[in-house]
Amino acid sequence: MLKQKQKRLCSIELLRIIFILAIAVHHMLNMCPGLHEFLKTLFHTKAMHLNYGIDPFFIIGGFFLHRTLIRNKIRPLDHVKKLWIRLFPAMAFAFIILVFVGNKPWWRFVDFLFFLPGTGIVPAVIRNSEWFICVYFWISCLMIGLFNFSKNGAWIIAGLLAYLATSLVLHGVPVRYTENVDKIYYSVVSIGTCLGLRCICLGMLASWISENLVFSMKHMFRLVATSFEVIAFYMLFSYMFRGSHVKYTPLEVDLVFSLLMLSLASGQGYISAVLNRMTWIQFFSRYTYSFLMGCAIMMQCVHKLRIMLNYDNKGIIVIGGGILLGIIEYHLIEKFLVPKIGNYLIQKNLRETISSQP
Repeated sequence: MLKQKQKRLCSIELLRIIFILAIAVHHMLNMCPGLHEFLKTLFHTKAMHLNYGIDPFFIIGGFFLHRTLIRNKIRPLDHVKKLWIRLFPAMAFAFIILVFVGNKPWWRFVDFLFFLPGTGIVPAVIRNSEWFICVYFWISCLMIGLFNFSKNGAWIIAGLLAYLATSLVLHGVPVRYTENVDKIYYSVVSIGTCLGLRCICLGMLASWISENLVFSMKHMFRLVATSFEVIAFYMLFSYMFRGSHVKYTPLEVDLVFSLLMLSLASGQGYISAVLNRMTWIQFFSRYTYSFLMGCAIMMQCVHKLRIMLNYDNKGIIVIGGGILLGIIEYHLIEKFLVPKIGNYLIQKNLRETISSQP
């Protein structure tokens, strides 16, 4: 395996933290009407689109997926194994806790093992919280396979798929949240899956361009890049926090965010240059996925146990408990148990290989 060392893009990791928090807060606000009204008053808006954080989650995932594929020269199956090992432990941790709480039957563990909620074969287990994680897994597997077959031409396929997915979304039936929402949105051929495909492809395209485009280091160009970063950040966060005051469509915001990724990856703007030097961001970014699953666990536990607290206290419990469970899951499962199991299996295979030799 040939592995090239790459610099950490702290600015993009910071955005990933912000968007994961936005997704968690979006779900928390459903439990905290008082806090929801306070935030809408604070930002002088009638609507907030915090759930938009899912789109950048996919775009950032596609961006780093492409960087991993071009730097780690390993078999496609090994890429899939690494992806599975990265995503599965937190989902298994969440499922085991929910089984003990009595919220889910134990046999649904098979759904998590094979990421079945992302295919639409079975319904989501944790209130659709793991649905987009499973979709991310399967679309990433698709892109890993396409990249292996097309090598340097993978960006062309990514562009075609992005165009196809965008066309399906623009000309498809609008999503209406009815009693049959699972059939409309959470399936392998649904609008939701097309959105995920579009976003991952946009992220891969942004990564490919950042790897192949040579940027000027002149002062004027840096001023232009900085100006664009300011405009992009304003457009992005105004769409999320002041939804009733903007006319942007999700597609337009996705495209602007993909272009913002180029600037952040190159570090040409003064904002991205400063953020990329903040290495302390890496300390918090490693907990983002674990924190998301921790919040999903807490929301299910609060709903199941029907804790007799007011709505705002329930929201505090969800966020605080999600942070605590995320830290526990990361250090106990991902950093302790998973390496132990991996080393055991490697040693076992080595002993079997040696014993089978004449």
